[in-house]
Parts: sequence; C-alpha cells; structure tokens
Amino acid sequence: FCKGLSHNQSILTLAFCDIPPSGVEMFSYFRPFFESNPNLENVTIIRSGISNDGMKYLCDSLRGLKCLRSVKLNRNFIDFDLIRKFIATINELPELTELNLSGSMIDNAACTTLAKLLTNPKTKLKKLDLSENAIDDDGIFVLVNALKRNNTLESLDLCGLDFDMLGWEALATLVCDTSSINSTFCSNHTIRKILPRRIIKSYLALNQSIDKGQVARQKVMEYHFVLNNFDVRPFMSMDPRYLVHVLAFFSQTREGSHCSVNASVCGQSVIYELLRNTPQMFHARKCGVLQPK
Repeated sequence: FCKGLSHNQSILTLAFCDIPPSGVEMFSYFRPFFESNPNLENVTIIRSGISNDGMKYLCDSLRGLKCLRSVKLNRNFIDFDLIRKFIATINELPELTELNLSGSMIDNAACTTLAKLLTNPKTKLKKLDLSENAIDDDGIFVLVNALKRNNTLESLDLCGLDFDMLGWEALATLVCDTSSINSTFCSNHTIRKILPRRIIKSYLALNQSIDKGQVARQKVMEYHFVLNNFDVRPFMSMDPRYLVHVLAFFSQTREGSHCSVNASVCGQSVIYELLRNTPQMFHARKCGVLQPK
C-alpha cells in the first residue's frame, strides 16, 4: 500500500487515528509519499502515541511539505520535549495557515517555541488551537508578547486552559491597550476570535473590519474621546507640523458596524473641540481654510 501510495500526487488530505506507540514507525513508511506529493495540504493525527523515533520520522516527513496549509495534532500522547521539536519543525512550513494542538501536552515552555512561530516575519498562520493543554498565566504572557508582533493570526482557541484574570487582562490589553492613544493605535487589530471570549468580546468585535487602519481609529475614538472626557492638553504641546496629521487622522474616521459609537460624528467632534480650544494654533487664509501656524 505504502509503495503504491508513494507515486500518488493527487491526495490533498491525510489523516492518522489511534496509532499505538508501537506503530509509529509507519511514519517512516509514508515518507516517500510525503516527499513525492507536493500537493498535500492537510495532515491530521488524532489520539496516537508518538515516541521519540516516531516524532523524528514525522518531523523529517513534514519538513519537505512546502504546500502544507493545515496540521492538526489532537489529543495525542506526546512528551513535552517532543512537542517542542514538532513546533520547531512547523515553523519551517511557509504556507501553514492552521495549527491545531488541542489536548497535546502543550506547556508553558512549549509556548516559547510557539512564540518563535508567531513572530516569524514569514508566517501565514491564521488559526491556532491550544485548547485543553497545560498552559497557565505564564504561558499566556509569552503568547501575548509574541502576538504584539504578529499581524496574521485571526483565531486563537484557549478553552480549557488553567489561567485566571491576569491572563485575561493581558489578552484584553493585547487587543486594545487603553493606557495611551499611541498604545491603543498600536494594539493588535488582526485577531478576531479568542475562545472563550468572556470579557474581551467587545474588543474583538471592533477587529472584525478588514480595514485595520479604520479599526485603529475606532478604538482611539471609543476609548479616548467618547468613554472618557475630551482632553485637549496632549495636542497643546504638539509640533504644528504634526498637528495637521492629527486632523487628517480624525477626519478619516468612519462609523463601523461593530463600533458602539458613531465614529464619524465623534471624529468631527474632536476636530471641533481641538479648533475651539486652541484657536491660537491656527490662522485663517483668504480662502477660508484653517491651517496650523
């Protein structure tokens, strides 16, 4: 069977289920198939025991699959050290968009290896499932720091993990850091779904828009100029050369379907308040257009 399979180039999905530790050498038999099939896109391994030799065979086989888009390693019995080797191999797959490691003994140390995948400038990963693993707040902090430098991941499943409010606060700050206008603007605007959603549901709703520049503007509007009192002081000391960009920023804000305020009206209100409170910073030309001095 494996000999005949080695000549096949049309199979797109390959799944293994309930493989005992004694049967892991089968991955070595499938290696010719992996090497000769450039079209394979999906590999799934479920409820299997993978030994050190088995992981070596698996990693060697996957390493050459440059078109692989989805890898699912669900509820397998794998040593912590081996799962880290597997993640390191996954990091070499240029077209990978989905990685499912649910119930596969992922711990905080493995999160450090995952962080390298998330911060890889060439990664295309959009969906990551880490549910039912041994990850606590420390692991969440590692993932959050990595996601601050990631602009591809859209879905993150953390169901069944043992982390508390500190972890949720870190995730909320990742999606919308309200400590300053600049921090809000530089938050993660790409991730659309984090399971379970809980307290960050409203933040994630804003990220649904495809226009990420608009998402950033809506967050700034909602969390600095609507929910809080308008404060013109940050603009008073601003170099007039940059103030025109601030005006342009607010004028481009449009109402979003997931925004709890009319961001367009709010943007106009900010411009009005800025002009009303700092008239000395502008002068009027004959054409009636206000310009920074």
